[in-house]
Amino acid sequence: MSALDSNLRPNSTIARQHIQIEALVDALTSRFDAGKSATRNMVSLLNSLAAHLETHFELEEENDYFGYILTREPRLSERVDNLLREHEVLKAGVDELVEIARDAFAHNGETKELAARFGKFREQLLKHEKAE
Repeated sequence: MSALDSNLRPNSTIARQHIQIEALVDALTSRFDAGKSATRNMVSLLNSLAAHLETHFELEEENDYFGYILTREPRLSERVDNLLREHEVLKAGVDELVEIARDAFAHNGETKELAARFGKFREQLLKHEKAE
């Protein structure tokens, strides 16, 4: 998932968030690829991903990450606006995945649909991070 790599300083909080998000996505991808049933751990991993994304997006928005970009390249304002809107879509998407996983775990349900949705979410996230 190298699309999460950035040109940020390696010790920056946002760069560390990228590493944590990448690790969570990789762990979940492995679980879904293995066809594992919904477990408490799977729900926990998705909860962690949701929390990390929330923090990550807040840091980008509050620490003027995008403001710095617009100061240097004002012509990118429309792209930055689109990326900010995508934050909301991605947060809602991961929250939905958490709910589906909780339900699957509670009812000893199958994870095939959850895995497919996670795959689509992962692609959205990769595309978003690459665009950033």
